[in-house]
Amino acid sequence: MKRTIIYHINAEEDGLTIGQFLKRKKYTGQNLTQLKKREQGILLNSKPAYVIHKLAEGDTLKYSQRQKPNKIRLFGALLFSLQVLL
Repeated sequence: MKRTIIYHINAEEDGLTIGQFLKRKKYTGQNLTQLKKREQGILLNSKPAYVIHKLAEGDTLKYSQRQKPNKIRLFGALLFSLQVLL
């Protein structure tokens, strides 16, 4: 599953780098590494960006993240499917 997150930069965040901004949002170094490796992983105003780019008020930061399927959810759906069949 693909999840897209969009942030609108305000005056308080003006001047931060993308990396600093995401760390303030509680993203780990591992999350940032995964984003950096993906082509078009981080977009600043609809253009590819690096974590060292500085943000300005009014910017739009967007990134896409792939989520691994939740095994518990899949197992629950399988059990439900089996119950329906029985």
